[in-house]
Amino acid sequence: MSADPEQDLLLITCATGKQGTGLLPQIVKKWKRLRFHVGSEASKERLQKQYPSAEVVVADMADPTTASKLLDGVTCCFMVCPPLQHETMAIYHMIDAAVAQRAAGGPFAHMIYSSVIFPILRKLLNHDNKRYAEEYLVESGLPYTILQPTHMMENFPMEKVVREAEPVYPSPYNPEIVFTWVTANDIGEAAARVLEERRKHFYATYPLVGTEPATYIEAVRQVSEAIGKDIRIERIPLEKAVDGLVRRNKNESMRPFATRLLVYYNERGLVGNTNVLEMLLGRKPTSYHEWAQMKAHEIMNLSTVTT
Repeated sequence: MSADPEQDLLLITCATGKQGTGLLPQIVKKWKRLRFHVGSEASKERLQKQYPSAEVVVADMADPTTASKLLDGVTCCFMVCPPLQHETMAIYHMIDAAVAQRAAGGPFAHMIYSSVIFPILRKLLNHDNKRYAEEYLVESGLPYTILQPTHMMENFPMEKVVREAEPVYPSPYNPEIVFTWVTANDIGEAAARVLEERRKHFYATYPLVGTEPATYIEAVRQVSEAIGKDIRIERIPLEKAVDGLVRRNKNESMRPFATRLLVYYNERGLVGNTNVLEMLLGRKPTSYHEWAQMKAHEIMNLSTVTT
């Protein structure tokens, strides 16, 4: 059975994050009943202006009382959880609340969990957290779909290098190590299809990879071509890179996660295969070159309008 976007209540958690930003434009024209979860009043105000017909709820996912409130009356949920110290428990609470709602005769029908590629990588604490969450979801009895996105292109500081006269990419790990990437828009398009087609995707796990393997040196070269300026790569020390991640996320508990992530990336990268995402999209995923061209054009046009 497919979803009913006219009647079903759809919950998106962490709706102002990168994945939410890619998904929301894909669903707002079809889905009439939307509930967006955000973490702050500022995010609520911004999202409410952008999507006035949606319900926007501010809540702390680490609070065990949050899940049942967020899932009240919900038919399907696209679940993203920020990489918190208590991330796994927050997801457990969401799964438990969905199970309880179904047991009480509620409408809950589908949990889509956005995890990460290769949660089996125990050296990466943020991946390992999601390994436990996936296991809990699989054993919950809920109809589920697990999405596993790889490294996101949106992590690249595109606006910074576009605006700099002599752009510098501060690399927190060895730029010669190989990665694969995916765009938030491609994740959003694939997730929107899974949400709408529903039963077709029950009990499936989909790694989401958009590009062929390449180094950051090659990725930076693609961005240089897109912005018409040579970008210099500058390695930054591990301690400084970790401090930057902690500061940007305003979360000191991320420090051990960030440290192990950057050390792992420096030695091994993150490499997957594009076949599954191509199947879901029905087209070739967005390449790094295409994303860089699109993003550079978007930033440059915005600069022209505002000056």
